[in-house]
Amino acid sequence: MQGYNNMESVIRRQMNELACDDVVLVAVSSCTVELVNEIADGIHCSADFVITGQIEAPRQAHICIGAVAEDKVFVLNEEAVAYLDIDNAYIKAQIFERAAKITKIRERIGAAKLHNLSGKHVILVTEEMKTGIRVLAALKYLNYLNAADILVIAGRASKEAVYFIENQGARVISVETTSKFDLLSDHENDFEDYQLVCK
Repeated sequence: MQGYNNMESVIRRQMNELACDDVVLVAVSSCTVELVNEIADGIHCSADFVITGQIEAPRQAHICIGAVAEDKVFVLNEEAVAYLDIDNAYIKAQIFERAAKITKIRERIGAAKLHNLSGKHVILVTEEMKTGIRVLAALKYLNYLNAADILVIAGRASKEAVYFIENQGARVISVETTSKFDLLSDHENDFEDYQLVCK
């Protein structure tokens, strides 16, 4: 796939520009885990992944109001929560449910969670980024693990998502940026049905 090859070349170029031993490649979509592992093997650096899940509005599954990463790290779209008048009890229940699901997925895959990233330069890789909310949850989690800095590389992203993530202070490289928001997938490739045992 041409887009996939382009994504690989962008990642390799960024790895070469960083030219240091403290780089960690982290996949945030299941579709990019094998690519991340393959590149990491080729240049002898660390590779891992972060599992996230989105929080949907009550009775409106097409509306994403937030996302949860591992260790119950979460982010919310406060404007959407206020506009839809969603109560805290619902949000807390959703965070707990998503966090429990993430733990079960991690256990099923059979891989240990990321540990302290102090001093590490992280390249966060996702195939698609529609809203950016799940990537933001992953960013918050990586900052929680003390990553020195984080670069986001997306195979395909909406202009809105790129703008959103850049406004949170992260640098973003999108191989393909589209204004056609509706052409991107809703769930940004989660690990729900992921089978490969990762390193």
